[in-house]
Amino acid sequence: KILLLDEATSALDSESEAVVQEALDVLMQEGNQTVIVIAHRLSTIRNADMIAVVSEGKVVETGSHSELMEKGGAYADLVAAQTRKNIHDKKDESTVATSSASSQTSSNPPSRSASFVGEPSELLSQDMAGNVEVDIGDAVPVIRFRDVHFHYPSRPQNKIFRGLNLAVKEGETLAIVGPSGQGKSTLVQLIEAFYRPTKGSVEFHGEDMEALNVRWVRDQLSLVSQEP
Repeated sequence: KILLLDEATSALDSESEAVVQEALDVLMQEGNQTVIVIAHRLSTIRNADMIAVVSEGKVVETGSHSELMEKGGAYADLVAAQTRKNIHDKKDESTVATSSASSQTSSNPPSRSASFVGEPSELLSQDMAGNVEVDIGDAVPVIRFRDVHFHYPSRPQNKIFRGLNLAVKEGETLAIVGPSGQGKSTLVQLIEAFYRPTKGSVEFHGEDMEALNVRWVRDQLSLVSQEP
């Protein structure tokens, strides 16, 4: 079966996430399971065989973690921005802890501070607008998005994908990353046939999924979704 992980550890505490992530790393390293990971925490997908960055409705960059970091493009910018955010958050936690400790010797209530650093969508430059397709050689991919265009029926003016091409071969771990609102989870919904592309096709072992029995296709998939 194909394992679909849609930010599966997003609702877990750090200790539980570490346990689950360790199990997932073992699964990825064995290489006998096809895994598609939708990830927000980039530190969790460094061991993926292939990482695809999605922005502006297309795949703008692909490669392994080391390849993309060396390239210094969109993925490297996302990693740097998330690292800065984590450092910022840790400083805030330290400030809050110090403030709380000080307040115990004072009659004043403890102060609270909060900060939020948004997703660095501005880091993905318009120069990367060209679509990049994952190179899978001569192998027929397990899942392929071929020139996929898509918008939700209730929001036809909001184009999610604009000619997206993406493929994953059998036994490979493909991680899909990018800023919020770029359609990462929508890819899972198209694989599960909850929606159909408005143009283009999603293929399963070379066959257009619209021609396949939906129940049978879903039997070939295992989905772990993010908690609300």
